[in-house]
Amino acid sequence: LAEIKAQTLIVWGRNDRFVPMDAGLRLLSGIAGSELHIFRDCGHWAQWEHADAFNQLVLNFLARP
Repeated sequence: LAEIKAQTLIVWGRNDRFVPMDAGLRLLSGIAGSELHIFRDCGHWAQWEHADAFNQLVLNFLARP
């Protein structure tokens, strides 16, 4: 993970039963400068469960210089 130098957006569903939150926190601590966004009332599929908010989050992230 330490080799990743790109700006990284990590997206997690707070109620994900497939991959525990600890995995997201490990990504956050292992990728310098990464950003973690946690969707409340969301399972494993944030891109479907919160599609509009997810899409806007990604668009905003990609629009950064």
